Amino acid sequence: MPRDRIEHIAWVRAQLKLQLSDAAGAEATAGAKDAARYVIASVEDPRQWYPLACMRRILTLFLPNVTQRPGREMLPRGRWFFASLDNDGQPHPLELADAACKELGSLDRIFPYGREGRAYSAALVAEEVKGHEACVLRVGFVRVPEAEASGPRRSWAARLAAHMADGYLTALYALLSRCHKHDGSHILLMSETKSRIDGNLLALDQRLGERELIERYAVTRFFQETLALPRLALLKAWSQLVVVLAKQDYVFIDDYAPIFKLIKPNKRTRLIQVWHAGVGFKAVGYARFGKPGSPDALASGHRRYDYVIVGSTPLIPVYQEVFALPEERFLPLGLPRIDSFLADNAAREAEDDLLARHPEFEGKRRILFAPTYRGTGQAEAFYPADALDLKEIFEFCGDNTVFLVKLHPFIKDALTIPADYAGRIFDVSSEDLKGLLPCADALVTDYSSIIYEYSLLDRPMYFFAFDLEEYQGERGFHWDYEQIAPGTVCRTLDDLLAALQAKDGSRDKRAVFRVLGFDHLDAHNTDRLIDTILKP
Repeated sequence: MPRDRIEHIAWVRAQLKLQLSDAAGAEATAGAKDAARYVIASVEDPRQWYPLACMRRILTLFLPNVTQRPGREMLPRGRWFFASLDNDGQPHPLELADAACKELGSLDRIFPYGREGRAYSAALVAEEVKGHEACVLRVGFVRVPEAEASGPRRSWAARLAAHMADGYLTALYALLSRCHKHDGSHILLMSETKSRIDGNLLALDQRLGERELIERYAVTRFFQETLALPRLALLKAWSQLVVVLAKQDYVFIDDYAPIFKLIKPNKRTRLIQVWHAGVGFKAVGYARFGKPGSPDALASGHRRYDYVIVGSTPLIPVYQEVFALPEERFLPLGLPRIDSFLADNAAREAEDDLLARHPEFEGKRRILFAPTYRGTGQAEAFYPADALDLKEIFEFCGDNTVFLVKLHPFIKDALTIPADYAGRIFDVSSEDLKGLLPCADALVTDYSSIIYEYSLLDRPMYFFAFDLEEYQGERGFHWDYEQIAPGTVCRTLDDLLAALQAKDGSRDKRAVFRVLGFDHLDAHNTDRLIDTILKP
């Protein structure tokens, strides 16, 4: 059979992209049957192979989810070659173009994760397979020097204590969940990153009450910030949580919940992720694989989800990378919190509430500054205050503008606003974002998904990306940042203030962004979620 040819090879985060020749691409895009013929096969046992995604002449190997076998998603240690299947289902090596051969030497990667210096290695070489030169991927689990590890090493005593605690929690859940009769009537709304219910889970909770479904379902709520707890306090909190979890038929979460790294839900329990960020802007989850704070290669709670709720069909491939799950687990039903955002009188009520708290905002232009945090996670979250020249912002505002600072909830240190600037610059970090967005005449952010809701208002957005290269290197993005951002990207504060004074020219970009983020522009997302998952 004729051999397809690999023209170029490149890494995009933890995805290996192989560009095929034009002839191969024409076949690959002809239909699902043709696309399914590309695989990665074991050199030692060619009968063991896994299919590769193929679109527009590009083969994609996503390292965190190659095999799609629960608990064994990563390729086992060994040598694997890229191949096409013949009519008998036998793999034959893809040909390597000269340009691709030259690229191999620079494509070796080490992906650190978790603690103890663990990592996954991937090296690409040209080797003879079945009498032909082939592109071979050598992979395996390795240890890296302490300086390269993504987390601090623990002593043997700490590792033993953690292992015993994990075993206790796992056994406790297994025992209690078997004792409970799973009859479909128990719902848990929970978060390990927040101490109170809000956002998507609050919208779901309220709608269950409005539809009088709380008479049919026993709804439990667990909200506690566990990520920064000391080990003994965490063990106590998780012990209490395990007792609650064991009774549940449906568990709804809206962020990473580390308990599920240990607990595999009962086969009759459904775990549903209603992710708090509406659009895949900055890289999170497995899209950060190999970077500080990325999920474990094998034991991440992200792999446990039965369903993930997303806002649109185009976002499914993005969140497949984030959670390393197959496509069928993603439901583009829309996010529940959007319902109240689009509800009749929502904007008027938000305006009245804001002016009741801040009558000094009456008649003034309101610029909401809401950046995301820096750092690898909740415990280390911060925002570099020196990025803002408060004197310059104060002078820009004049008597007709107020600058409202809403820091990310993970950030514990408030922005210090000198008394001389307090009349024009306000810290509103403690206020509900849901009530601030409809009242803002313009939004200034950086890499935050706050743009998701705000895009529905079709008002100007500005992106203060003073550390774009640094942020790109530490975390990364799903798309080209400057191309996808639905507003003006500013690299300096002077550029930002100039853009805020200029005429808005980003309406077309906002329209494109809404098409990307929303399948449904209505106030029925929560009902779709309830009717699809619970089927009351």
